[in-house]
Amino acid sequence: MEGIKIKKLFFIILLIVVNVIPVVANANDVKPSAGMPVKIGGWYPVFFETYSTKKVNQIIESITKGNVSKIIISYDENNTLAIKIQNKIINQTKFPVELSHIHQKDDKLVRYNHTEVVVTVFNK
Repeated sequence: MEGIKIKKLFFIILLIVVNVIPVVANANDVKPSAGMPVKIGGWYPVFFETYSTKKVNQIIESITKGNVSKIIISYDENNTLAIKIQNKIINQTKFPVELSHIHQKDDKLVRYNHTEVVVTVFNK
């Protein structure tokens, strides 16, 4: 169980480093017009061990509100669940959803949940 927590923490830290630091580095370059708010994009992961209609519908709602710029579904062994989530989102919204197979290898210190699927939603 602790390996799963470490994996999730590592995944979140990796996404922060890859996505947030470049935005923060360029934040000073943005010159907003008077009275115009500055938007800085973000992302959030949604973790699936089994199919959840509620979670998928929340993602679909964000898409239909126009708040999503990109979605990546990452999986290791559970491509059936990943494809089911992808198909539901595409069928409901026609929004392109990228699949990413990530093979994770266990070692002495970390054991991964190979059946978990992670949907990373990037905000506009």
